[in-house]
Amino acid sequence: MKTTINSARIEKTTNLGAGVVRVGGKTVFVDGAVAGDIADIEITNERAGYANARILRILSPSPHRVRVDCGAFGCGERGCGGCMFRHISYAHELEIKRDYIESCFHKCGLEVKVGEFLTAGERAVRTKVTAAVGGGVSGYYARGTNEIVPTERCLLHDEKTDRIRRTVANANIDGVHHVTVRRGTEETMAILRADADAKIDKERVRALLYRLDADSVYIERGGRYELIAGENVIYDALAGCRFRISPASFYQVNHDCAELLYERAIKAAALSPGERLADLYCGTGTIGIAAAKRVPVALTGVEIVPEAVADAKINARENGAAGEFICGDAARYAGRADCVIVDPPRAGCGRALIGHLLEMKPGRIVYVSCEPATLARDAKMLADAYKVADVTAVDMFPRTGKAECVCKLVLREKGAHAYAEQQ
Repeated sequence: MKTTINSARIEKTTNLGAGVVRVGGKTVFVDGAVAGDIADIEITNERAGYANARILRILSPSPHRVRVDCGAFGCGERGCGGCMFRHISYAHELEIKRDYIESCFHKCGLEVKVGEFLTAGERAVRTKVTAAVGGGVSGYYARGTNEIVPTERCLLHDEKTDRIRRTVANANIDGVHHVTVRRGTEETMAILRADADAKIDKERVRALLYRLDADSVYIERGGRYELIAGENVIYDALAGCRFRISPASFYQVNHDCAELLYERAIKAAALSPGERLADLYCGTGTIGIAAAKRVPVALTGVEIVPEAVADAKINARENGAAGEFICGDAARYAGRADCVIVDPPRAGCGRALIGHLLEMKPGRIVYVSCEPATLARDAKMLADAYKVADVTAVDMFPRTGKAECVCKLVLREKGAHAYAEQQ
């Protein structure tokens, strides 16, 4: 028999969209509850240290609750997994993310306050989208499942992106399971993601080009990209530069928020003419090139994806920014720099790169992160030599639990002896 708790007062909201209440000393996560709700809840499963619950009825709604603006949004396995926060105010969403970032640092023993939260607004749409397709429908998966929740219109996208994914879904192409849409300033790329052994009717895909209203159409099988129709790259204007985007290249997923992020990262770098700048995990070289175009510095970019390095070299030349770009593992970079910009994957920098940063001691490290937990972990490993001077949050993914950070670390006087002793 399931346990019912009456008149539970929800204390906070997590970055995963669950409310928190403590019952008998145990933490209970209530799906879809909001800080300030008073509700009758039912325990759905119980573990040694915590329990999960669902709302039976809301007795008094939180002042942070708002009317849901998407019919696909819901709680638990019933709801589309694209968003977490369509039931709460945007202001409260930013509070949740701010608290989450600060708690990540607190758990690592660092007391850090988020200085500013930059946002282009809750309606800032993504310029890179990957949606599932199958059975004639398209959308995101229901939470915790591989079941597509069909959506005709998604508020995370613009209308053209939605038209493209619906067109691909309606075509019902055997073997195609996802479509990625990348938007440039004026151009659009569509990537049909298929099983590695899928035999795709290429002529049929080419015929879709005009219906897709795309400038570039690729098929991707097992990490291999085949151009089917149109241009091999598209272009985007960002941070005063013009950048080319290839199908495999990393590029920020929200243009308007990326503008805010790049401005803050370049400001944090505080570059002077003639300094050495290392841009690690540089992708197509965007941040380093945007910085080097403004201030004449000796730029070195490091990226492990060969196609991205090729794009970075072209981007630097076309934007009039001098720089060297190396194809290799950023974690093994052994150069020297006055300032280092790192923009690692969610796993963070790791011990190898942290160790080298402590050996070379650049005056400033600008750490761009899409995962606050690994950012805080790496900042802790740097803490004997570097002080966290500023953490700025950027809402790159509105209405989801994710948050981007720009963290500026400045060199202390005493260096990194304590870290060396730990190894």
